[in-house]
Amino acid sequence: MDARSPMALRVAIDVGFDDLMSDGERKSLASQCGLCHSIASQAEHRPHVALAVCCGTGGGERSLSLLRAAGLEQWQPLSWQGGSSASLLSMPGTSVDDLVYLSPDAPDVLSELTPSAVYVIGGLVDRHKVRGASRERAAALGIRCARLPL
Repeated sequence: MDARSPMALRVAIDVGFDDLMSDGERKSLASQCGLCHSIASQAEHRPHVALAVCCGTGGGERSLSLLRAAGLEQWQPLSWQGGSSASLLSMPGTSVDDLVYLSPDAPDVLSELTPSAVYVIGGLVDRHKVRGASRERAAALGIRCARLPL
């Protein structure tokens, strides 16, 4: 794939890991989500980038409240549903087969990007590594899990 060619890319950040993070880590997550949005909104091919913030299995309300305080609802382009946290499994125009949860612990390597896929990044800021957290989330949701070819 030519890295310079525009491609529709949908990315979701799962902020439903509140129970694994401290208050400081949740603040760092909100800051990093804001940075991700800023980069996506200034990208050369920005109409091809969609960023969603959602919760994989509920929870995430403390992280979402920090994101709301940072102006989450005004971020464009951003797929956002109302004032409550969206579930990965109920994102508009997306089926379970479209979701690919990225995890460093996944056995499968992501070999190509697919325009129809939604690539889910686990919004987990941890000062200590929580092994398998994103892979376990993908398994709990019943969605495909893959790791980047690094």
